[in-house]
Amino acid sequence: MVIVLLAAGFICPGGKQVKKIHSALAVGAAALTLVFVTSTSSFAGADGPQVCNAGPQSACAKFYNDGDVIRVWDTDCDGHAAVAVVQSAEAGIYENVWNTAGCNTYVDRKYGTSMPEDVAVYYKACYGVYSTKTITRCSGLGGGRS
Repeated sequence: MVIVLLAAGFICPGGKQVKKIHSALAVGAAALTLVFVTSTSSFAGADGPQVCNAGPQSACAKFYNDGDVIRVWDTDCDGHAAVAVVQSAEAGIYENVWNTAGCNTYVDRKYGTSMPEDVAVYYKACYGVYSTKTITRCSGLGGGRS
């Protein structure tokens, strides 16, 4: 289509037709560039799924990309802790986020600016004994992007 318009501009007598076509093409190219830049330049990551281990001794964990937060819930009133085992190799994060607050509570670990944008974050929810730092009975793996 661009070639046809340019050819038509050169066939028509007078420079005004060529200038109009060039102006229209410049506006169209600028609009396409704006659409492309705004649709691709601000990738913000993605929340991960909520993962839970099977009861008894139940726990759940989830990653939220807004603020780069891992949340770990203690969903069983058994006197033991819930633990999110978190790993982000690209960010150098390998840690356990403990919830020792008791049943039906959650704890947030906010990574914020200590986690670079657009890196993979993996986690699982586990049952834990805080006094011995024993972690067992883990869920499947969840994953998101910061």
